[in-house]
Amino acid sequence: MQAEILPLESAPELQYNNPSTSSHCAECVQHITCLASGLNDREVRAFNTIPKQSKKLNRGEYLYQPGDRLDTIYLIKSGSLKNSIIDEEGREQVLNFSLRGDLVGLDGLFLNTHPTETTALETTFLCGIPIAEYLNLASKTPKLYQKLLDHMSRRIVEEEQHSLMLGTKNADQRLAYFLVELAKRNNEKGFSAQDLVLHMSRRDIGSYLSAAVETVSRLFTRLQDQGLINVHGKHIRINNFEGLKAIST
Repeated sequence: MQAEILPLESAPELQYNNPSTSSHCAECVQHITCLASGLNDREVRAFNTIPKQSKKLNRGEYLYQPGDRLDTIYLIKSGSLKNSIIDEEGREQVLNFSLRGDLVGLDGLFLNTHPTETTALETTFLCGIPIAEYLNLASKTPKLYQKLLDHMSRRIVEEEQHSLMLGTKNADQRLAYFLVELAKRNNEKGFSAQDLVLHMSRRDIGSYLSAAVETVSRLFTRLQDQGLINVHGKHIRINNFEGLKAIST
């Protein structure tokens, strides 16, 4: 993969949904990843009739917690979230990280309540879509059902790959795999695959990779010493994507 270098500050300016206008979804910076992507003009106009909710979370604020009723699914317009579960002894297990362009809240579809908690890793803006109104419209628009299934299927595949990684790779491979997958996700959404900003803490990364915090810090240093990456706090520059990918396999 050829990593396109984009300045970290060059992310597109955010535009927020305004339900009173019929063109807001087409103008949204995340329309290529939204549930409305790929719809024809008539279907987009119908989708626009669903009242969208602009929501802002500050770092550390919850989007939802276990037991909260599912009433809205969210597209991340800017920022990032972590999804985790807390055991009976209060220990946190990070399940996944959601980035701009990702759809979150789908874990509540089975029981209509969320089994996990989702927390902002930084200031995060979201577009909220009421699930009942979405499903009602989807019953008349098969493409919308397919879009929902596509997002759910992608999440299932990611969770399966994560489980496989934990069961088959050593700590060095896990961190390299984590960085490679983040780079791929950025590239798919039109952002830099070479410059990454990790708003999750080293502890969060360790929880996700089932590795101690000290191990994560040591591995970052090792990858930097090998010339594969440069580390500047939360900023990671990938110098050798193929070399990183080789370690991850």
